[in-house]
Amino acid sequence: AQLTIAPTPGAKGGDEGPLAAALGRLVHRLGLKPQDPRVPDVLAVTQSPPQAYDPQHALTVLRAIRLGEGITMQYAPLNKPAHSVTAQPIRVVLVDGEPHLWAWDGQARKVKNYKMARMVFVERRDALTGVPIGLDGDVKATLSGSFRGVAGQGQRGRVVLRVSPHGVPHLRHRRLGGAQEWVDLPDGGARVSFNTSGIEAVRHYLLQFGSQVVVEGPAELAAWMRAEADRMLTGYGPP
Repeated sequence: AQLTIAPTPGAKGGDEGPLAAALGRLVHRLGLKPQDPRVPDVLAVTQSPPQAYDPQHALTVLRAIRLGEGITMQYAPLNKPAHSVTAQPIRVVLVDGEPHLWAWDGQARKVKNYKMARMVFVERRDALTGVPIGLDGDVKATLSGSFRGVAGQGQRGRVVLRVSPHGVPHLRHRRLGGAQEWVDLPDGGARVSFNTSGIEAVRHYLLQFGSQVVVEGPAELAAWMRAEADRMLTGYGPP
């Protein structure tokens, strides 16, 4: 799926999703030209369509970022009841093709991220007071060490993987984290290690490789993978 900005009807571009349409309307309302250097070219590729979200929510959030406004939204987390959030939007980030909002949460007094598909409604409000400066730089720094948008102090660690010969072609040219090291092994496999601040996302990512990738460290990640393999074996066992 290609995400392109089309600020005027008839503009050339790829297939448009709801976020692309919202970006186009926002650019048009702000009076910007498609060639304006402040308008980025965005390209997202995903194997599956993103979870449905309201493009009007995307437009409200993007407008707030551009104009320095705040927002109030009703947010429905995955395993918690919906609740009201007052926030100062900072940046919209595509994670596996799905838009997430990074914002300063006025009640929690910290930066949090919100999946746009879980926003029940969003409305503009005046900018929040007491918001620290430089938050966009902080978000960029956090994302640079994240894994698929998941980041946090409790998510940090150095991951060491032993990759089978069949798994090598699928991982050789991927950047998985900071200070990444790749060592080819005599059997045609490899050992790859990297720093991450998104252990939770790493473990789910590795499940797709099955037995082709074995976690050697950290011990907590290896234990989780082993336990998950046992649970899968139980599920596939005889009735």
